[in-house]
Amino acid sequence: MGSSGIPVDSVSPGPVSTGLWLGTDGVAVTVASSQGHNPAAAGDSAAGDSATGRATHPDEVAGLVAFMASDVAGNITGSDGGDLSGRRTQAPAGVVVGLGTG
Repeated sequence: MGSSGIPVDSVSPGPVSTGLWLGTDGVAVTVASSQGHNPAAAGDSAAGDSATGRATHPDEVAGLVAFMASDVAGNITGSDGGDLSGRRTQAPAGVVVGLGTG
C-alpha cells in the first residue's frame, strides 16, 4: 500500500490509564477476576513490568498518533509507532534510533 501513497502503521500502547484498562469492567478487573487475583494488583503489576514503572498516559498515545498522521512522518510506513508500555526499550545491535530533522 505504501507504493500507492497509503501508509499503514500501528501503535501498541500497552496498558493505558483509562477506564478500558483500569475501570470497573476494565482489562485489569477481567484478567484478575479470571485468575483469582486482586484487580488493583493486576493493574499495578502490568505497570510495574514496564520500563517506566507506570501505565501510559492517554496524551502520550495521542501525541504519537498525531505524529504518525502528520506530514513529518510521511515516509514512515509498515511500522509500529512504538510500544508505549516501555517493554521494548532496546534497538537491535547496530541500529541507531533517533528522530532527525533532515
